[in-house]
Amino acid sequence: MTAVDDLERHYELLHDERNSLLYWYPKVKDVAPTPRSVWLEIDVDLQWLEVGVPESIVNKLKRLAARLDPSPYPLFMRTDVYSGKHDYVDTCYVGSEEDVRPNLYNLIADSFLKDLFTRAVVLREFVELDWRFRAFSGKLPIAPEVRVMVRDGEVERWFFYWPEDAILLPDRPDWRKLLAEMRRTAERERERFLSVAREVATEFDDYWSVDFARTRDGRWILIDMALGEVSWRPELTGNYTETVPDLKETLDLP
Repeated sequence: MTAVDDLERHYELLHDERNSLLYWYPKVKDVAPTPRSVWLEIDVDLQWLEVGVPESIVNKLKRLAARLDPSPYPLFMRTDVYSGKHDYVDTCYVGSEEDVRPNLYNLIADSFLKDLFTRAVVLREFVELDWRFRAFSGKLPIAPEVRVMVRDGEVERWFFYWPEDAILLPDRPDWRKLLAEMRRTAERERERFLSVAREVATEFDDYWSVDFARTRDGRWILIDMALGEVSWRPELTGNYTETVPDLKETLDLP
């Protein structure tokens, strides 16, 4: 297989509809602890990049938010394949009703730039993670997160989600110490998320990444999934900061 063939295969898998939350969420919502989610299927128009998201779409989303909770804010908003979490406060974190329209515009615009197809806007219950510091331009809370790789119904391996050299613009000088503590927490509590991952694996064929995060109250919840072939793994690069951020943000299917 040539390099061109590899790229074509990667592109095909990247746009496989199984990466969509609309595919995997119904399969895991009764198997693993995961944020409650509702969504609005949409047909994105390129004109939105010039004129903004139609008010009718925004109003539908505001009504949909009430299905999560009568007082739904803050909430977590993403497309079915992308959360833009590195730009957190301007994309996926919706602190109030006034944030819905501008954050949704940013999500859709960024998805276009990354050549990701938006099929739906997803509103998720906001769950406070056990974060220790913030990073990136979007002030993303960095919490203990892991990625579990499963294949044909079985767990293959797991790894900590945040390599040290992936962290940009941390807001605390002791962030390395805090990150190391989070890694140790994941190692100490690994059986808690691996036991859930084994249950999730039985629901899927093929190769998958399954992401978990630790909540403020000490639970491990499933936050995202994607086909394994298009998910970041440590062996993909020897220099994370040069090549992976663009790939990893694109694969923020998450």
